[in-house]
Amino acid sequence: MNELKKLEYYQNYQDIEKCFLKTKINTLPLCAAENLISPFVKIPLSSDYQERYIMNGLHSYDPLNNFIGSTFLFDIYHLINLQCTKLFGSIYADARTLSGMNCVTSLLMSITENGDKIMVSDSQCGGHQSMKNVCERLGLIIFNMPFDFENYSIDYDETYQILKK
Repeated sequence: MNELKKLEYYQNYQDIEKCFLKTKINTLPLCAAENLISPFVKIPLSSDYQERYIMNGLHSYDPLNNFIGSTFLFDIYHLINLQCTKLFGSIYADARTLSGMNCVTSLLMSITENGDKIMVSDSQCGGHQSMKNVCERLGLIIFNMPFDFENYSIDYDETYQILKK
């Protein structure tokens, strides 16, 4: 902790945090973004789990097509989903958090129409492996962004030529 005090602006952070906590004591959070989280719920946030996810959910989970150590997270999701189905009396639950792909999907659904053309980075060139699947499901026509493997960069000249067409 003493090392933190040496960091530039750390004292500023502490001052802001102190004022925030003082104000928070005298307020009643009414906005959904101001949820109070119990200490129990915060336990996973202090572990490595909060930085990880599994692909394809519980029903089509494939450990060979996931991150190293995902089997442990799969077990955690399974426990959470069991509790959610019990708590809410549901047949199915999925406690995975929304990801960047949810954001991209929402964005594409908002600004494109079936048959629109889109250029994406192929997964072999650093693009997200799910982008093509999302675009195809939305009925978009996909073009791979040209990549210069020799220089590990987008081929901007070729990309410009495709965009001109």
